[in-house]
Amino acid sequence: MKATTLKNAILMIIVALMAAPIAHAGAPSDYGLLLVGFFHGDAIDAEDGETWYGVAEENGNWRATARTIRVGLEFDEIVDQPGEKTGKEVQVLGPPPVFLARGGNLQPRAIETVYSERHSLMSTEPALTFQMRSGRDYELVIRCPEQPEISEDENPAGLIPVPEFEPCPIVLIHNEREQEIARLPFNELGYSRAAVMWAGDLDNDGELDLLMDLSHHYNLSAPTLLLSSEALEGDLVRPVADLALYGC
Repeated sequence: MKATTLKNAILMIIVALMAAPIAHAGAPSDYGLLLVGFFHGDAIDAEDGETWYGVAEENGNWRATARTIRVGLEFDEIVDQPGEKTGKEVQVLGPPPVFLARGGNLQPRAIETVYSERHSLMSTEPALTFQMRSGRDYELVIRCPEQPEISEDENPAGLIPVPEFEPCPIVLIHNEREQEIARLPFNELGYSRAAVMWAGDLDNDGELDLLMDLSHHYNLSAPTLLLSSEALEGDLVRPVADLALYGC
């Protein structure tokens, strides 16, 4: 087996293991999620010339507009040997979208957007709030266990003294309803890329939708699209599409 082929196989196994916790059983299969940028070749299956809907701000207004994506093969310095090009560069014309999506009832239209800057989940104290035009208010909170106080003499490095796998629920709240979006170990959450990437009304039902990075590892980005219109009974949102993007 060629060294490159073996290395690619190993990388695929690694990313599959890292991505396993973010798999969503029973999620709708007709949705897709895509970002603009460079990716390892096995991270995305989008093809050159496909039409996706890009969510972007243009002249102060947020819209979903049909975009023809360009997917070019590029040299991937992590896995490629000289002369190989297995990396994929995704590009679109026009204003750079926060994300690209397709499926469901998505079509060109104005998109209510209430949050569009990447916000680390470790910075969500006491809560990140969202208010929709419909008057609906939401909170996103991290419920990590209370940490013991340790003096500088006992812990001169300033490390957070928590058990290695102490879970931190990530909870979305609306009125009296609560939904646990994910549960990430505290120590991994602190070093991961977990974040809110966008919030608004993508599916045009007046309720909150989210794009979140639910990464549980520093070398993994896990953008996940959660829609209110696909929520199961009693829930506020439902994950409909995600990506598992690894670094090296």
